[in-house]
Amino acid sequence: MKILHLTYTAFGGAGIAAMRQHNALRAAGIESMFLSVTGEENPAQSVYSLEHGYPNYRKLNRQYERHKFIRNLKTRWQGKTPELFTSSSAPWNIENHPLMKQADIVHLHWVSGMIDLRNFFERVRKPIVWTMHDAWPFTGGFHYEKYWNSESFSRYSAAGLEIRKQAFAGLKTSLIFPSNYLLNLCNDSGIFPEADFFQIDNCVDEKYILNRGKREINAKKELTFLYASGELNYFRKGFDIAQKAFNTKRSHKHQLQVLGISNGVNYHSESTIDFRGYTHSIEELIRYYSNSDFLIHTSREDNQPNVIAEALCCGTPVIATPAGGVNEMINAGENGILLNDFSSDTLSDCLDKIQETEFNRTSISENAIRKYAPSRFVKSVMEIYSGL
Repeated sequence: MKILHLTYTAFGGAGIAAMRQHNALRAAGIESMFLSVTGEENPAQSVYSLEHGYPNYRKLNRQYERHKFIRNLKTRWQGKTPELFTSSSAPWNIENHPLMKQADIVHLHWVSGMIDLRNFFERVRKPIVWTMHDAWPFTGGFHYEKYWNSESFSRYSAAGLEIRKQAFAGLKTSLIFPSNYLLNLCNDSGIFPEADFFQIDNCVDEKYILNRGKREINAKKELTFLYASGELNYFRKGFDIAQKAFNTKRSHKHQLQVLGISNGVNYHSESTIDFRGYTHSIEELIRYYSNSDFLIHTSREDNQPNVIAEALCCGTPVIATPAGGVNEMINAGENGILLNDFSSDTLSDCLDKIQETEFNRTSISENAIRKYAPSRFVKSVMEIYSGL
């Protein structure tokens, strides 16, 4: 059985999750291949990219990026970072790629901009499994829809929904959702009338399991908090909520370390906030998680964030806003604190009382490892593959 994973890029939350699933299958002795549009190639690990050797890649990619930039420029509103919108089309004929011909099962991930919804499913005559990392497959083109003006952009969304209704009308496929939150949204949309729905958690990299428990002793009385996100100026991710909370006088005794890309925003270290930049190193991330008293996660909407699963596997409790699938990851009082709303005042109040709360980091780690272990994912997904 040969599995081919398709995702636009190996970076970002969805790309990282897809790569981990590919690696988990390979470690279990299953023949898995990974293909992205952008990213590095590693044939020894069966990882390939259109960026390397695809005919006319540079020209097609420039055309696509220009189209995406213009479309996203049109979706800006209220001066905030726009919620990502990508169209239903793509310049790549992925269905004709040599790896597609070798595959027995095609496993889709974050494929906006990679497959053309209007013809991909008609041309591919192989079993398809699709892991939903956000809402794009069943919306009109926005990956999350809470942060855009529906009246201003209804024309774009209506056209995208019509394409999906036609493409998925008779499609018998298996859909995987890391969170019940996203599963229920998709089910309510009615976009996939013939599909089978499954809830399967993402898995963490094996390193988070093998290196857990290496926490350094912190003799300071002050607590150390960690905020980690790919892009700090992304409105939906809510860094502004954490930043405001830690800049209040009530929380001055706490320290927030921040990992992420500023994207041109001129952040500067303040008395309670220390910007550390971005890191790809899992070993470095493990050190940050393990040596932080809490992870702060203030997203306004999310599916199943990798950073929460990673932190929990390192035994680090999480303080989080009640954002979609995050509600399913946090058991209040056991592995973290789930805030009542998305305000910085609520987070600031929580910080004032946090020293009164104790968590069993060993128990947090053990429970998270059972939930997000690669072996658990492999067992669950193989049951789907075997039934196709």
